[in-house]
Amino acid sequence: MDYTIQDGRLKGVSIGLGGQYRGTNFLQYRTADTIVSPTNPNLAVDDPNLGTNDGVYVKLPTLVTATAGYTLKLKSGARWQPNQIVFQLRIRNLTNNQQVSYQDAGLQARPPGGDITKPNRVSLPVRIGSFTEPTSFLFTTTLKL
Repeated sequence: MDYTIQDGRLKGVSIGLGGQYRGTNFLQYRTADTIVSPTNPNLAVDDPNLGTNDGVYVKLPTLVTATAGYTLKLKSGARWQPNQIVFQLRIRNLTNNQQVSYQDAGLQARPPGGDITKPNRVSLPVRIGSFTEPTSFLFTTTLKL
C-alpha cells in the first residue's frame, strides 16, 4: 500500500506499508519419532501415529516493510537538467521479528521438552542453517530528468 499526498503543504510526501507473508517451510520427513512403551516405561517404541511420509514444517516469519519519501520539484530551464529529486527511506522488518527461519536444515531426535529422563524422542529442527532477518534501513536519493 502506497500513498502520495497531492495537494497542500505536504504535497510530494509519500508513505507506504507492506507485509510479506511466507507461510510454512517443509524441512524433512520424520524418521526417528518414538513414544514411551505402554508396557515398559524405560523403553521407547516407534510412534504409531506417525509414518515416514509425515513431514516437519516450520512457520516462517511475516515481515513488515514501511516506506517514507518526498519528491521535490526543481526549477530547471534546460532539458538535460534534473527537474525533480526524490528522497526515499525504506525500513524492512519494522516490527523487529526475531523468529528463527530454518533453511535446508535437518532434523535431530531430541527428548520432548528437553526431559532427558524419558526414553522417547521427537524430531526437531537443527539450528544449522537458521537465520533471523535484521531490521534494516535504506535511504536513497534519485535525480530525475
